[in-house]
This record gives sequence, C-alpha cells and structure tokens, in this order.
Amino acid sequence: KLCHCSQGKHRVREYVGYFEDLYDTIGPIDEQEKVLLLWDGFAGYIAAGLYTRDLHPE
Repeated sequence: KLCHCSQGKHRVREYVGYFEDLYDTIGPIDEQEKVLLLWDGFAGYIAAGLYTRDLHPE
C-alpha cells in the first residue's frame, strides 16, 4: 500500500502524515526503502524543488 501512496493535491504535511500512518500500520521496513517510497509519492514539483536544494533520497 505504501508503494501506491502519493501526495496528489494534498499539502506536503498532510501527505507525510498519511504516509506515516500507513507506515505505522504496516510495520517496520528498511529506513532507506521508507525514504524512497516517500519521495516517489511526492508531487513532481516538490521532488524537483528538493533536488535543487541538494536534498536527495539516498
């Protein structure tokens, strides 16, 4: 279910909160995988903005 989680038209804070709630119900996964799934769900312009600020999911 985390693989299909995306920001859509929600604010970043709302998306991250929803993602965290899903994560808590699923149970522990690798921290790096969690970060990658979170980033994959961000709206394109959000991810692009993070990259321009030298923030990367790796």
